[in-house]
Amino acid sequence: MTRSREEFDHVQRLIAMDMNDCAIARVTGIPRKTVWQWRHQPPTTRRRSATSTSCTVDHLDAGLPAAPYAYLLGLYLGDGCISLAGRSYRIRITCDKRYPAIIQETEEFVLGLIHSDGCRVVANDRGVQSVRYHFSNRSEDILGLFTDALDALGIPWRRSNKHTISIYRKAATARLDEFIGPKDRAVPLNGVHYAA
Repeated sequence: MTRSREEFDHVQRLIAMDMNDCAIARVTGIPRKTVWQWRHQPPTTRRRSATSTSCTVDHLDAGLPAAPYAYLLGLYLGDGCISLAGRSYRIRITCDKRYPAIIQETEEFVLGLIHSDGCRVVANDRGVQSVRYHFSNRSEDILGLFTDALDALGIPWRRSNKHTISIYRKAATARLDEFIGPKDRAVPLNGVHYAA
C-alpha cells in the first residue's frame, strides 16, 4: 500500500517526540514494521500528497545524476527487461559482443564493485593455489546489479551465503583477472592471501 507524504511526516513528528514504534502504530494505524522502516531506513522517494490527483506513483529524488540515469534507461529500453526476483526487482541488460565500449563500461562497473565491497584471494587448498573473487553486500539490489553484470560478461558465479557472491571457476577468475587482477599488495591471513 502506498502511503501519503502526510502520513510519513506525521510518523516523523511522533518519532521526534520519542514515541516507540508500537505506540506510533496504534496512534496512526500504520503497521509497526512500516514505522520501524521509516525510523531506520527513511524512503529515498518523494511522496505525493494524498490529495494530489495528477499522479499516484512515487518518483525518484531529483538528486539522481541525469546522464547515468538516461544512459541506463536507454540500455534498458534497447536490450533490457525487469523481472521479479524474490522480494525485489532486477534489471537485466544483454549486450552483443559487437559493442566493446558497452562491455568495457560493464567491466569498469564490476571493477568498482569489487574494489569497494569485494576481494580477490589466492587460496592454498592442500598445496594448490587457486584464485577466487568474493563480493559481499547487504543490499539484494546491489547484489543483483553485480550478478547481472557478471552474466552480461559471461562470468559464472555462485552465491556462497545470503550476502556473498563468489567466483571460483578457473576460466571465470582468469576473465576477472584481465581487468581486475591483484591489488598492489596482499596480506596473508590463515593460509589465504587477501588483497588489501
